Amino acid sequence: MTAALNKSSSCCCGNARTPGWRFLCRCQVLQVEKHDTFRIETNQGSIVSDSLVIASGGLSIEPLGATDFGYRIARQFGLQIEEPRPGLVPFTLTSQMLKRWAKLAGVSVDALVGHDGQQFRENILITHRGLSGPGILQISSYWEPGASVSINLLPDEDMLEMLTRNKSSDTELVNLLSR
Repeated sequence: MTAALNKSSSCCCGNARTPGWRFLCRCQVLQVEKHDTFRIETNQGSIVSDSLVIASGGLSIEPLGATDFGYRIARQFGLQIEEPRPGLVPFTLTSQMLKRWAKLAGVSVDALVGHDGQQFRENILITHRGLSGPGILQISSYWEPGASVSINLLPDEDMLEMLTRNKSSDTELVNLLSR
C-alpha cells in the first residue's frame, strides 16, 4: 500500500533493523508504503523498518505545528478512526443571549453542569463570549452540537422549596436570588 502525503510532515525516525534509534531532525515524510516492511520516503532519503510508530499529536493548535499527519496515515492503512472533535472548550452564546448576560461577564459561580448522565460540580465563568470555567470545560468533552446542557446554579438548594418557604415574605425575588 502506497500513498503520497499531500502535506510534508516533520519526523524523528529510528531504524528498527539496527541497534538503537537514529533520530532525523528537520526531516519531512513524503510517502509511506508497506509491503513486507515499511518504507518511509523522506527529504533525507529512505528508511526501511519492520514496524512504524507514529506519535504526531493532534489537531488542536495548527500555528504550533499540529497537523492531521497521523490521521492521514491511519486512513491510508484503513485503520478505524474516532473522528476528532473539540474538547475542553468554552461554549459561545448567541448575540441575543450575550446582550442579556453582558453585565454578568467576569462572574464565576459554583454550579452543577450536566449532559447525558455526566455531571461536574465546578465553577462556571460568564465571559464576554459565553460560558467557560472548569465546569463548562469538563462537560464540553461529552457534549454534542445541538444537544442541551443543564446548569444548576443552586446545587445545594431546592429552588421550589426555597420559593415556597419565602412565598409570604416581603423580599423581592431579585434579592432572594442574590443571596
